[in-house]
This record gives sequence, structure tokens and C-alpha cells, in this order.
Amino acid sequence: MIALKVSVKNDASEFMQRYVESLSGSEKAGLNKVAGKAAVLEAAAYHREFDRAGKWRGKNYMGKGGGEGSAFGSTITAGWSFGSSDQDGAIIFNDADHYAHKVHGGTIRAKRAKALTIPIIPEARGRRAKDYEIFYHTRLFTIKGKRALFEQVEAGVKKGRKKKGKSGASGGSKIRAVYLLLKSVTQSPWPGAVPPEDRLAESYANAWRKELERRLENL
Repeated sequence: MIALKVSVKNDASEFMQRYVESLSGSEKAGLNKVAGKAAVLEAAAYHREFDRAGKWRGKNYMGKGGGEGSAFGSTITAGWSFGSSDQDGAIIFNDADHYAHKVHGGTIRAKRAKALTIPIIPEARGRRAKDYEIFYHTRLFTIKGKRALFEQVEAGVKKGRKKKGKSGASGGSKIRAVYLLLKSVTQSPWPGAVPPEDRLAESYANAWRKELERRLENL
């Protein structure tokens, strides 16, 4: 969660200062609610730009390029919500799956299986090992002393298997690794995962002042 606090600066007009000081707790909470919702929109805009710029893609990314964004990035963008407000500020949050891990980093360990399966070819990305076998009509196997799942492919297939039984180039066969087998993976916090504080604070403060001005005009 991200908590933001805003207050009237010292250079505000004397009338405005007196007005803000006269506000009740619920009235200030109302101002902070409007500002908090503006911060939510700003946080979502940041992550939309972040995703379209390809900044969720690591050095081992194997998906499509382009600036259309990703399913994961869209989930993070849509995950921003307004939480609550009081006279001191507002809370906004993002509860999208895996977002907390991107922010804080940490170690992922195998739970139900003996090892994590880490895709190392594009065709395996986003697929469990069992699903990969079904989709490509293949069999994955281990080799003693190697921490990977392998498959046998036709020697002429250079850019991935043929789907659902379609034959590839002839000329013998070869073995290639499809998934790494690891007990755990430790990841650092993802650079830029959290929207810049000054960007959210500016959006928050602008919305707060505009709402205050609107209320003053209606006095």
C-alpha cells in the first residue's frame, strides 16, 4: 500500500489557511478521498506506460515484442484501487497477483513438486511441463547429472517444434533442454515497479487543491 499525506503550504492565502483549519475531520477526509482517487488514476497511467515500454520484460524475456503491453502488465495496471481516507491523508493499494513480489523481491521455492520448472525456450513460456507435453505431443525426460527437462526433436527444427503432430524437417533427431529444474529462485525487487512518489504526490496535491477551490467557489 502507498500512503500519501498533503497539507496546505505556508504560502497559501490567509483566507484559504483559515478555511482549511476550520474544516472538520470528515470534510478533510472528503478532500483526501478526491485526491486519493486522482492518485489511483496516476498510478494506473504510470504502469500502463511502463508496460507499453516493455519494462516488465527481463533479460530472459521470450515473448513478443512491440508496444502493445502484456497480460501481466495489464493486470498490474488494473490492480490499483482506492482504499480509504481520513483527515490526514488517503491510502491507495494494488492487490494484483505477484505485484508484491515484484516490489519486494524474494525467494520462490518449489512446493508441490520436487523442483521449479523454468522455461528456457519460447514455446514453453507460460506452459507447465505437463501442458507442454500435451500441446506438442512430446515427452520430456531428465538426464543424469543435468538439472533440466529435455525433449527429442527433429534435427531440422531450428525455431521450435511443430504443433499437434505436424511433421518438421527430416534428417535424424537431437536433444534440447526445454525447462531448467531448480529448487528455488531468488529475485531482487523489480526496478520501477513502484510509481515515483513525486509523481503520485503531485497528482494528489493538484486534485486536492482543485477540489478545495471548487468548494470555496460554492460558498
